[in-house]
Amino acid sequence: MLRDAGRDFNDKESPFYGKWDSGWEVIRTLFPEDIDWDGKILTQGRDIRTKMGGDINILIPGGGLEMADTTLGNPLAPPGIITEAGGKVSLFSDKSVDIGIGRIFTLQGGDIVIWSSKGNIAAGSSSRTIQSAPPTRVVIDPQSASVQTDLAGLATGGGIGVLATVEGVKPGDVDLYAPTGVIDAGEAGIRVTGNINLGAVAVVNASNISAGGSSTGAPVATVTAPSVSSISNASSAAAASSTPASKANDEKQANSQSAPVADIPTIYTVEVIGYGGGSGEEEEEEENKDQAALQDESSES
Repeated sequence: MLRDAGRDFNDKESPFYGKWDSGWEVIRTLFPEDIDWDGKILTQGRDIRTKMGGDINILIPGGGLEMADTTLGNPLAPPGIITEAGGKVSLFSDKSVDIGIGRIFTLQGGDIVIWSSKGNIAAGSSSRTIQSAPPTRVVIDPQSASVQTDLAGLATGGGIGVLATVEGVKPGDVDLYAPTGVIDAGEAGIRVTGNINLGAVAVVNASNISAGGSSTGAPVATVTAPSVSSISNASSAAAASSTPASKANDEKQANSQSAPVADIPTIYTVEVIGYGGGSGEEEEEEENKDQAALQDESSES
């Protein structure tokens, strides 16, 4: 009934579209308000699981669910609420559902429904690379008597997941509703082979949500590509802004080519640093002295 109330909340054709009235009515019927409901579930390193088929139903009308936290380290197979061989998981909580490094999985078919009346639903922070393999099974076909080994696939990571660990498993759905709180996909993420339906005040880390079918209530992360017109307009604006500068350069070159070249006078600077000698008479006297000295030398010889 709570699943139907959540789906009506997202259904525009439903008279309860955008309203949680039908869900609150179901809760008041199951858990009357005149009773003081109390208590929470703290699993830590413990598992709640079915191994041979069967559903898991958890009701917490007076508290919340807190699973493994980071104080447990990083175990190879994180603890959680798991149906290994088929089965649904239905969880109603008055307060928050915090998975931590745990997980809520159905491995071979089965839906997951989680409702938190006054809190949040957090898928947690478990690493996506964690791997744990269920025990090997031997499957015998009663018609052909053939014997096959079924490894049941790998259950990887944490968070919330409806997984198909073997071939031929019918896709399952995930319904998460927090009418007064937030749905946080966290680092572990939410994975579902079928459809996913969400209802909350806000949904965060939606990029870590993956669904094989339709998705309702989850924001879609889109990358807006620039339009061709905006690119064209930007190019036109750039061309327009460069036009005046181009015209100015063209005009400058044209003027420099068409204008006559003026004769520029050459200026030489002459600096006198000395003179060659004295007057003409002094030069004649020196020559006469030299000739007389030569004559004396020749007569003596």
